Amino acid sequence: MTGIPPQFTAKFFENIDAENGNNFALHPITFNEVEKQIKLLRNDCSTGFDTIPVQYVKIVSEFLCSPLTSIINNCINKNVFPKLWKIARISPIPKIATPTCSSDYRPIPILSVFSKIFERLILNQLKVFIDSRLIYQITQSGYRKGHSAITLLQKLRDDIQKSFNKSEITMAIIADFSKAFDTVDFGTLIDKLLKLNFGNRFIRLIADYLNERYQFVQIDDQMSDLTKIQYGVPQGSILGPILFNIYVSDLANHTNSSCIQFADDTTFYKHTKVNEISTCAKLMSDDISSIKRYSVESNLIINKKKTKTMLFSTGRMSKIHNLDDPEIYKINLDDNSLERVNEMKLLGVKFDENLCWNGYVQDIIKSSYHTLKVIKKIKRYTPFLLKKQLAEMLILSRIDYGITLYGPNIPVYQIKRLQKVQNAVAGYVLGRYVKEKDIIKLNWLPIRERVSFSISKLAQKALYCNNWPSYLKLNFRTINRNLRSTDELMIERSTNPKTFSYYAEQKFNELPKELRNDMDSKIFAKESKKYYMNKATSRLS
Repeated sequence: MTGIPPQFTAKFFENIDAENGNNFALHPITFNEVEKQIKLLRNDCSTGFDTIPVQYVKIVSEFLCSPLTSIINNCINKNVFPKLWKIARISPIPKIATPTCSSDYRPIPILSVFSKIFERLILNQLKVFIDSRLIYQITQSGYRKGHSAITLLQKLRDDIQKSFNKSEITMAIIADFSKAFDTVDFGTLIDKLLKLNFGNRFIRLIADYLNERYQFVQIDDQMSDLTKIQYGVPQGSILGPILFNIYVSDLANHTNSSCIQFADDTTFYKHTKVNEISTCAKLMSDDISSIKRYSVESNLIINKKKTKTMLFSTGRMSKIHNLDDPEIYKINLDDNSLERVNEMKLLGVKFDENLCWNGYVQDIIKSSYHTLKVIKKIKRYTPFLLKKQLAEMLILSRIDYGITLYGPNIPVYQIKRLQKVQNAVAGYVLGRYVKEKDIIKLNWLPIRERVSFSISKLAQKALYCNNWPSYLKLNFRTINRNLRSTDELMIERSTNPKTFSYYAEQKFNELPKELRNDMDSKIFAKESKKYYMNKATSRLS
């Protein structure tokens, strides 16, 4: 295929019904909107094909906004996307220490800063339409406000835990699509946009946005020739991931299992009693076959070697029913059995079949010490504030990622192991041996309070954030202890142990009344951190 398929020519668009109030159409951009987007640009963005740095654009923004607004509105009016803004500079980043072939590199596309401004302005209008029409699946995450990888994983963990509570097991398939963003078919995407009531004029603009895109590879000062992109949504762009989300928004309709999606990462699963495991495996085989047919129709490719299956159960159930036996069930795809694994990394978090998290905690500890060893090599040349920033960005962020998943469920000895890591990191920053109480001097919460703080923040968002996913919503219960005082807002008691609602009720309800009633997430985060900091100080004094 070269660019837009022949059926999507100007003649095709002329035959589409005229615009109506139900179709999505872009409205003109204002001077203030352009000015705002320029200010929001990150200063550390790499330069694209035009080699214009973001810093220079910001310096002359007061002179640039007016002509740029005119250019963008003219493009919207004529349903076109500027050709020079569609050229991507590819910067290959090594995946491994000593790359030897092209597959050892990750291609990072870099677009013009003006392309990002235009795309962001389109996205701001597009998101409103997508949310109002409920185009995405409820459990489709990625590039959605309020939704994240952690909220999806929280749902997966909760569903598995609920099945444990009912003496059930959970059978899951972790599907892998090969180069999903690069194989999107332009014609199929446009057809889906039409069916979802995106307007004729907007589809024309998107068709032009996808058509006649080029890229070149640059290594140091050496540049390749321009190559035309014939498939796929542009990676490194603002609109590309959103268009991909729309492209796969109907994927879950082709399976009878529960399904969670984060861009091209897709996991679907079923709960069953142990004595019905064979029936469940047959149903899961039907589901993966259905997804395979959908993939063929959508020009996506399921990677059979990387698509895995897992069986989640408690350790006791696994032992009693011999669930570790690899022959206990088979899930087939094209007459071949999918490989069963005991643990799998999902969206950056390692899940094991018993949800015990020991493997993931071990990975965190290992990678943290490795990173600490590397940054210690330059500690002589690193001032205090930079050392603190490196520690927070490279190590503490690693501990924080997924802490609401694994933190409440690991034994005390694992908390102590993580605390030793944090102590070692603090020792690097302060340049001396430290104990747990010294952590507070860096304005860091110790691990125990860090877990509680993270759960409390998620609980507050679940109660007050309008964009929070409905599958993790919490319910209020109001208490009025005194007729002269305002009502106290608390979370209803959960009936499902070891789930998000269970831990949220525990941690959020123990906060002071004024904090529980605070609807502003930033103020809540600031004040609740003070609360847990005082709690840690009291515990360690």
